[in-house]
Amino acid sequence: MNKKALLIIASLVALILLIGLGSVILEKKSQKREVERTLSIIKSNYIGVVVDKYSPYGADLEPTFMKIRTLEGLLIKMAPQDKVIDKVKIGDTIIKPMNENIVYIVDKNNDRTEHFYVRISKKKRLHKNFPIEWKKKWMESSRYDSINR
Repeated sequence: MNKKALLIIASLVALILLIGLGSVILEKKSQKREVERTLSIIKSNYIGVVVDKYSPYGADLEPTFMKIRTLEGLLIKMAPQDKVIDKVKIGDTIIKPMNENIVYIVDKNNDRTEHFYVRISKKKRLHKNFPIEWKKKWMESSRYDSINR
């Protein structure tokens, strides 16, 4: 092979390695953002009323998100566990305690149920930014809230 062909092959190999390295870096940053988002949700606390249930992908689809109007007047858009979306009705009160992956739904009859708020995947639990003291907490939330509480 001549020098030009070797240079082209070396350049292509280097480009492939750079693209692979770039995708690994982007994946790690994405994982970190997902963990930070989950931690932010767990650390939050509020009391509010469900004002809407919806799907961002179309009005004819099952709702996956809800809008909550807090006592302070803030509007929170949230995609909780499916069980929460299935249980909650517009007008129900949502109580989200600080530093807990728990949400309480209080209906118009003052019946109160407890649910895991967000799913915590094994990948998130094992991430270096996930707090050590929470790694073994809310394990059932990783199983899509399969328990009745």
